[in-house]
Amino acid sequence: MECLLGVVGKEHVILGADRTGGRSVLLMKSDVEKMYQLSPTCAMVVAGEAGDTTHFGEFLKKQFKLHSMKYEYGLSIAEIADYIRYQLAKAIRSRHPYMVNVLVGGVNEEGSSELYYLDYLGTKAKVPYGAHGYGSYFTLSTMDRLHSSSQNQDKSIEQLHQCIREINKRLVLNLSSFNIYIITKEGIRSNVVITKDVLLDQDPGLPPERLTLMEK
Repeated sequence: MECLLGVVGKEHVILGADRTGGRSVLLMKSDVEKMYQLSPTCAMVVAGEAGDTTHFGEFLKKQFKLHSMKYEYGLSIAEIADYIRYQLAKAIRSRHPYMVNVLVGGVNEEGSSELYYLDYLGTKAKVPYGAHGYGSYFTLSTMDRLHSSSQNQDKSIEQLHQCIREINKRLVLNLSSFNIYIITKEGIRSNVVITKDVLLDQDPGLPPERLTLMEK
């Protein structure tokens, strides 16, 4: 039932994750935080089994913190994605696999932005945009149509607005709100919440720049 979104733009990456938490057809919570900050300029959003997502996210967060303290330098976005892929691939071959899907995004010191798509089988791919969950059936084509590698932050946010509107319009599941995370070389900006009411109250004929964001 969950949905993750990610978009790469010029010197930034924007990640999105719905805020629902549940099991099967039951909704348990609607304020779940699915983002884990792995470095000052890198974060991941995680979806999957509730226990696995929390355990895996906290494990990685502590591992990268320990690495930076031990060696006094950070890892590149590609190195972080490689380590996450290694842990997923190792777990799937054990008795305790992590049933999680991940989007990892960040900005390197030189300003290059990267986004990686990973799933519970250990698949890893560098992508300009990505999505996990049922929402991906409706959003990947939207991203393909709207995405540009040189787009600015406003354009990327507009693109995610379009995707979230399609999810709420087409998907029968109740994904009522999303957290959005803006990552630049200065760091990760405080997240904003896009609610279903904000999107659906807008006139579909309005241009994307007229859409509003709600500060959390």
